[in-house]
Amino acid sequence: MENGSRAASVWLVSSVASPVPWLCGPSSDDTVRRYAGLLPGTAFTVCRLHVSPAVLAERVARRGRGDGPALPGDELKGLDPRAVAGIATRATDEAEALDRAGAGDVRIDTDNRSPQEAARLIRDLWPIQDVADAPAV
Repeated sequence: MENGSRAASVWLVSSVASPVPWLCGPSSDDTVRRYAGLLPGTAFTVCRLHVSPAVLAERVARRGRGDGPALPGDELKGLDPRAVAGIATRATDEAEALDRAGAGDVRIDTDNRSPQEAARLIRDLWPIQDVADAPAV
């Protein structure tokens, strides 16, 4: 998936169960600033999901083999293993750049966590009055 189409896949979620709006999906600082501009007076906390290069490569490979989560329109499913490996390398490079930049207010390590565990950790961060009080997990 190209960077532009990934950025376009960001969406805002809010529900009765959670009065906190959630910005979900791959995003950049520009995307977050754009949403912040549309929602003046709204405090944003950017939570970045982190995965080690080895686990990221395995997750991407599983999706390429069709063994990962069932994602509608998954562009990795059925790709040539070399193409999948190249995508994993680029994803690792992007993740390392985010680490170097210190992107996000909170970083959640997902290596040994299920999606449900990671979601629970994120949910439990709110309400955070001061981002400086947010734990690194």
